[in-house]
Amino acid sequence: MAFEGSTYDEEYLLADVELDWQRSPECVYVWMHPDGQFGVFPLPNNKWRLMVIAPATGGKEPSRASVELFQRLMQKCTGDSTTTISNPTWMSNFRISRRMVKVYRVQWVFLMGDAAHAHSPFGGQGMNTGIQDAFNLAWKLALVIQGKALDALLDTYQEERLPIARKVLAETDQHTKLFFARNPLLHFLCDRIVIPLLKQPFVQRRMLWEASELGINYRTSTLSQSYRGTSQQKFGMRKWQRRAAWPGDRAPDGHCVRLPSQEATSLFQEFRGTTSHLLMFDGLIHTEANYAQFAQIARRVKEMLGNEIKISLVASQDKPVAKMDWDGALLLDPEHVLHTRYGAGSPSLYFVRPDGYIGFCCQPARLEPLLQYLEGVFVLQLPISTEPSAIHS
Repeated sequence: MAFEGSTYDEEYLLADVELDWQRSPECVYVWMHPDGQFGVFPLPNNKWRLMVIAPATGGKEPSRASVELFQRLMQKCTGDSTTTISNPTWMSNFRISRRMVKVYRVQWVFLMGDAAHAHSPFGGQGMNTGIQDAFNLAWKLALVIQGKALDALLDTYQEERLPIARKVLAETDQHTKLFFARNPLLHFLCDRIVIPLLKQPFVQRRMLWEASELGINYRTSTLSQSYRGTSQQKFGMRKWQRRAAWPGDRAPDGHCVRLPSQEATSLFQEFRGTTSHLLMFDGLIHTEANYAQFAQIARRVKEMLGNEIKISLVASQDKPVAKMDWDGALLLDPEHVLHTRYGAGSPSLYFVRPDGYIGFCCQPARLEPLLQYLEGVFVLQLPISTEPSAIHS
């Protein structure tokens, strides 16, 4: 499997060290210099990562990384002649490659992480991208190996993750060329345009969000589907859904209360583990008929998937559900935070995958569309019934 791409011409120096300065460990520091940039990145335990382009040697072998070399380059590029570099954990000369494979799967061989993509360390994207590769593949592989899903589910690993790696490579390539190149024009653009922009809080918030990779979505995936009925206008769904999560988005978190114990919890606490989740929102509509239908949906899904799914009813009030025939998880959303974040203005169903992404949304809540979706993901234990079971709106 070809690892296609290229390697940058520049050689870089990298080191993890201690610095006896008083700068905040909450910030990243980069100095722009005609001979190359000097970057300092905070690490835990009073350590700092130094990254700089190796000095030009006129065609000779570049100098090897050393404390003395970093000390000299720090003074030259930053003008700081008082900070002392000491206690290196490790130091290295390296060159950056920008490469990736064209496919993530060949029969029963799967690639992920650094085996599938290599790129500049600028922005710290490599670790998060690899971890997300692993989790995306792991839950699908586990279901197929256990005979609980069809082999076709594994094809969605490449479908979802390869475009993400391609985007990360493109962005880190642009950033690396802009910040670490010796081109005079690029230096001018950095000094006059990029650096002033980077000082703006809204730009820094955007960069932090991009670096966290929490905004990655699989909205175009075949596993991301929705069913929306005709009651949206009646309950003002457009207003509720304006900023709500969609299938393919990372499921939002939010505080709630576990009933009947009245214990404070959150959705992410409820999501712990490796199972899928079905969230059933009452949508601010409190009728016995609706809750009876929710109980029927829960029993039906549990019969088919067993321990592969955890079902939670997210209620906006506690009194209407007090007498409900329900033995699953019951979560109270008294301030409607979760209902708002999920756009659940009417009774709704949300299927959340083991990796924390929304796979399916059903509004208003109906059993049949949900079962049709689950049939495309799992090998169900019982045949699908076609009996109507619409939630009353």
